Amino acid sequence: MWKKTGKSIALSAALLITAPVTVAQEQKEASFSDDQLSQYASARSEIKEVSQSFRGDMQEAENKKEAQKLRKEMQEAMVGAVESSGLSVEDYNKITKAVRQDKELQSKVRSMMESKEGQAGNDGSANSGSGSS
Repeated sequence: MWKKTGKSIALSAALLITAPVTVAQEQKEASFSDDQLSQYASARSEIKEVSQSFRGDMQEAENKKEAQKLRKEMQEAMVGAVESSGLSVEDYNKITKAVRQDKELQSKVRSMMESKEGQAGNDGSANSGSGSS
């Protein structure tokens, strides 16, 4: 009986000891360069636009088959947006996961996105106040 209990305690202790290492490894994996985060912010902004452009069409889809076709087209456009930003879909997904878990990283990406959207909006928006063509 002691041998089984001793093994259980040893296993529990081993899991407790390795848990912080796993968290530390995940945090290490979550370190991305500013260039990658900038690419991510560009891709996120583009994906947001793609999603908005398809929203109306998907709501007006006459049947499930048409909605599925539109959803597939939207997903392909989103993949294209990610890849044109210079990131792989895998890296984009890793950054998305990290951003969801790290408030500081989330804030940094949000700031980058706002900056990029502000630059894109200067061609006709009222953000700048003095930027007419």
